[in-house]
Amino acid sequence: MTTHRQIWLAFAAAALIRLVYVGWYPQIANLCPDCEVYDRVAKNLVSGMGLVGGTAADTSFGRIPNVSSAPEVGVGPIYPVFLQAVYWAAGHRLGAVRIVQAVLGAMIVPLIWHISSRAFGPSAGRLCGWFVACSPPLVAYSGVVLTENLSVMLLVLSVWLLLTAIDRRSVWRFVISGASLGILILLREEMVVLLPVLAVIAAWKGRPRPGWLHLVAYVMTAVFAVGAYSLRNYLVVGKPLLVTAHGGETLWISAKGWTEWHFDDPELQRLTHGLSYVERNEVLQRDALRMIAADPGHYLRLCVRRVPELWVSSHTTYMHGLSDRYAVYLGRGNYRVLGVKLALLALHVTMLTLAIAGVWIGWRTPTRSLELWMITAPIVAITLVHFFLFSAPRYQIPVLPFVLAFAALPLAGRSGHESDRTP
Repeated sequence: MTTHRQIWLAFAAAALIRLVYVGWYPQIANLCPDCEVYDRVAKNLVSGMGLVGGTAADTSFGRIPNVSSAPEVGVGPIYPVFLQAVYWAAGHRLGAVRIVQAVLGAMIVPLIWHISSRAFGPSAGRLCGWFVACSPPLVAYSGVVLTENLSVMLLVLSVWLLLTAIDRRSVWRFVISGASLGILILLREEMVVLLPVLAVIAAWKGRPRPGWLHLVAYVMTAVFAVGAYSLRNYLVVGKPLLVTAHGGETLWISAKGWTEWHFDDPELQRLTHGLSYVERNEVLQRDALRMIAADPGHYLRLCVRRVPELWVSSHTTYMHGLSDRYAVYLGRGNYRVLGVKLALLALHVTMLTLAIAGVWIGWRTPTRSLELWMITAPIVAITLVHFFLFSAPRYQIPVLPFVLAFAALPLAGRSGHESDRTP
């Protein structure tokens, strides 16, 4: 079977697995709090109200009244617009969202197959493609109304587009690649760290080396996409915000070391009572910086603890029938469900172990290729972001295909050698 047919077979399998999962396997009935925010903003967009009333209308923190039409600055615009498009076409049907996300999740397969084949050879590319097609976490998040599924697609697409632009030395391809990354940043603000990193890697390792015009086109397109939305934020709230005002909350919960919000906490209530969303984030950011400055050693210990919190998980939080903690199922004597969770945890840890071995193999090669740097950079960048800031297992999902590329390398035999790589 030709490589082209193998790729499309893996794509078809990935689509089928995801469509069966979202269409047959029961999904969690109640939307999570973040899911509700995205859904609420999307419905406001559909109704013509505009990008309003998401985080501002959430009463978890005891919001001040009459803010359901407040401009949305708690989440980026891309996922609500994505939901809006689905709702326009299919009505307010979460099942339709999950079907679209299932197809988008399958589209990752040919892209990561191509990237990993370039980096490590055809055998590693084939294994990586099938790993991504069958990955339980990637399948599960196709059914969740959160940014993870779309962010995986956009991140892998952005890297693939940049590699293609370097190959073709086309200014327009660099513009398209920069636009893709700009959209990704508007989807998940922390992805902004990738813009300088990927630009430097392209300038340093690109063969043929991109010209300055190419790199300027790449960076400025992304900057323009994000900057246009930053200008919107300034006009609607009168404050400079890159994408969202969410940073204060994130830093505060990071400094506290919480793994979830405790809305009845007296200190939190004292700090946030009666404040608007933007005001609350400003207050929480100042208090977080105070806590970090008062005891930086404690904060550093919390940062170290966030690494396993990010990476080691069964990824069952959003899976129907598996979302409770291990202790809950153990206490109920529900050993079958407990066994499934443990099996998924073991599978994920196995993949991480293979990926660590793959990193060792890949970075021991005499020629450290552009593709190797491109696969490594997103993993390192997101790990560092969530080393310092609040961490949860779902935040690793956008870079999981790159982890699986490394996981394929130890099993790929001689395809890790330079002579076996595909151009």
